[in-house]
Order: sequence, then structure tokens, then C-alpha cells
Amino acid sequence: MFRAHVLIRAVVAGLFLVTGLFPFLPLAHAVEAMMFEYTDTYCFGRFLVDVPREAELRGQDNQFYAKRIDVGRGKEAFQAKIEEALNKRKNETGKRGFKLVRNEYPESVINQIIVSKADLYGDILYLMDVFALRRPGYYFHFTAGPYDGERIEKIVAVYRDLVLPALRHRPEYEIPREPGFCFENGFIAVEGERGENESASLAFRLKDYPDVWIRIRSMVYFAPEKPLIERHRNANPPSFLHEDSVRQRSVNGMDGDEVLVSGRYEGNSFHNYEWETLGELKNPLKPSLALRIKTGEAVHGKPVSTALDTEQVRKLYETVLKSIRFRPTGEAATANVPSSR
Repeated sequence: MFRAHVLIRAVVAGLFLVTGLFPFLPLAHAVEAMMFEYTDTYCFGRFLVDVPREAELRGQDNQFYAKRIDVGRGKEAFQAKIEEALNKRKNETGKRGFKLVRNEYPESVINQIIVSKADLYGDILYLMDVFALRRPGYYFHFTAGPYDGERIEKIVAVYRDLVLPALRHRPEYEIPREPGFCFENGFIAVEGERGENESASLAFRLKDYPDVWIRIRSMVYFAPEKPLIERHRNANPPSFLHEDSVRQRSVNGMDGDEVLVSGRYEGNSFHNYEWETLGELKNPLKPSLALRIKTGEAVHGKPVSTALDTEQVRKLYETVLKSIRFRPTGEAATANVPSSR
């Protein structure tokens, strides 16, 4: 028996040596099999998504109710931002400039809402500067407007009574268990009401393949949009596009459209893989959701061909798409233990 095993191993080794595949073929297949096997979980808006560890996060965006919320660090920087805004509004000399009306938190050291107004060609309009300092030394800020008198009072009330009390810092690896809205370094623990404007997005680039980008976005639509497949057909796709897949597809209970195309343009090959669900109008708890994976994007301003073949792109696409889901909350969140970063 031992001699039979030795003979078989010798024959197999001889075949590999003759063909020259022994050093390369097993390793290549092993590397191929390992691509996109390990993922990290990200929270954006009211969703979770698992993204392969080969990808690096290159950008985030958000909008909650009134404006994009920006983030900074440091108590001194926070105080300097507030003083800059107050001085600007108090000392505004321009005829159309926004001048200070009031401060909603004159004594607070962690929250500020500065309201100012201007006469713009006979219309009295208002701005709102919002600042919030949260542990461990992160602060959030934005300026929103202009709004008319009725609208500004409603928005001030929302931020004063609802948003700021529910706003806290969130490390990027944290997956909250309560209902709310995730954005870069922050979380707003609110249920979400119809008519509120919300959007969140993530952008990733593959570390070793810089022409490959992954973009994910959720947003609330306030007017009807045409479905992805209809938009694709109406665009009259050029002859150099190959339709790898055009179909309706449901993902984790969300009905949507899938349009996967590839091709070659001016000598460079590329892929453009998209899936989208339109959600419900004016409903932040069922917003639109879109995934887009592109290859062959310019690197350092220079056109390039895709670094991944179609099979690899399809595997990347399926890995990300199948993981997109609503973030579980309450007891359901206990059973959902995402991977750590």
C-alpha cells in the first residue's frame, strides 16, 4: 500500500513538472478562491452592508432633515467654530447679510443653534447654524437655509427638541441596536417620520486594484423616479456595451432592478454593475437604495482597463449586494453579530 501511494505521488509530480504548472496553478487557484471571502460590516443610514476587506473606505456623505452634518474634533476647535459663527452674525455689515436674531442655547457648552435673518430683496429669510459637542471630543456642525419664517421655526424645533438630544458620537465599528440613523462618526437615535429628508452613502476602492470602486447610497425620494431598467433602456445603450444581466431582482425583501453591463471603450475594458430599489416616497424607513460597482475607472487621471475579469467582478458584486439589509433593532439586533474591524 505504501509503495502504491509513493508511485501515484511520483506520477502526479511528474505531470506537474512536465507541464510546468506545479509551482503556479495551485497557488493561483488558492488566491482566486480567497478573494472577497472576508468582510467587515458598515452602518449607513438605516442599513448595514458587508464589504470585503480588500476594499478601503474612501468617502462618506449624509443629509439629515436639513443639511449634511460635518464632523470635527477637539473642544477648542468646537468653541472656535461657535465664536466664528457668532462674530460673523453679530458683526454682519452687508446689506444682504444674515444678522443674529437669537441663540437657542446661550449658556450651553455642548449645544448651539444660532438663528440669523436677512432681507433679500424684500423677502425676510433665515439661516440656522448648528453645533453639538459629544464625547469623546467629537463635534458636529452645519449651516442650513435660507428658509422663510414658518419653515425656520419648524426646523429649529426639530433640532432643539428631537435631533440634538438624540445625537451622539459613534465609532465606525459600532453597530447600534436602537432605531436611528448612522452617519460618519455619529448616530441619531430617532425613529424617522414620513416627510423627513435622509440620505447616506459610502464609497470604497479596492486597495490592490485602484480602478475598482464600490458605491452604496440610500436616500428618500419626494417625487416619482423611473426604475433603473427603464432609465437604462431610455438611454439607448451604445453598441460597445454588453448586457451581462438586465432583470428585476429582489434582495432581502426589497424589490429592485439589476443592470450589469461591461464593454470596451477607446481600448480600455470596464464593468458597470448596478442594483437599485426605489423604496417608498417620503418614507425614511423605506428609502431608495442603490449599489454600483465600477471597474476601469481612471487612476491618477489616466484611463485604464479593468483589473478584474467578469467572474471576479460578479463575485464582488454578489458578495456586497446579498449583504445589504435593514439594520435590525431591539431583540432582533441581539441575533445579528457583525464582523469587527
